[in-house]
Amino acid sequence: MRTRINGLSINCELAGDKGPYFVMNHGLGGSLARFRDEVPFWSSRFRVLTWDNRGCGRSDKAEDYTLKLYAQDLALLLEKLGVDSVILFGVSWGGITALRFTLDYPQMVRFLILDSTSSAVNQQAAINYRARADMVEQGSLESLLTGMGQGFRPAFAGNADMVSQQEALPDCDAGAYAGATRAIAGLYEEPMTPELGRITCPTLVVGGGKDATAGAAGSVIIHRGIPNSKLVIVQDAGHGIYRLKPDLFRQTVLEFLADNGLVQ
Repeated sequence: MRTRINGLSINCELAGDKGPYFVMNHGLGGSLARFRDEVPFWSSRFRVLTWDNRGCGRSDKAEDYTLKLYAQDLALLLEKLGVDSVILFGVSWGGITALRFTLDYPQMVRFLILDSTSSAVNQQAAINYRARADMVEQGSLESLLTGMGQGFRPAFAGNADMVSQQEALPDCDAGAYAGATRAIAGLYEEPMTPELGRITCPTLVVGGGKDATAGAAGSVIIHRGIPNSKLVIVQDAGHGIYRLKPDLFRQTVLEFLADNGLVQ
């Protein structure tokens, strides 16, 4: 369904009819379609909300793409749906938006689950992400197929990785993709790391030991910044644990929720 907020029509889908709301935030250039395989499992336990970021999937294109606006979009969407408390999950770029949302709307987040993400980027990574945005704006999304994607490791020099097939054909227009990459780059000048101590909800941070995009260090830094958070590093996995190790990820999340008092 489509809901009008912030002057845009935002596309979302609801599944499940019991339990708390479980909100899933997709990665860079993605859409709610990336969670098709996950929704049946989670909707048997929760009310699952998936949504397309502005400019992605079936949501409207926008003139502005800032991290604050992405978080505000989600807050207004939840308000329209009459939802005041959620289990918030974000992977990669979706983890960045989930962090911003939790910092800006802490009263709405009951549990926070982060997969393969970061709260900051270093200077080289910021340069790399802005270069990726320029490449898309000056060419097309297809230019990513032959270009180099750049990692956003917070503690290292921005390791260059070939763009994955999943990222290479984004579910968005060039402006939205460039806007999101510039928002990631902005974490160099305005990192969220110094703000993490304000997050008080139970938080699970999951990362891959072989993640060449965000790097396991990103997860470690977030864990150290959020009081009483739980860190799980899957040493033999890369970027996106929910997709690469679905059974392990699901078990880890359910155990985390149970340990923090969520009885199903």
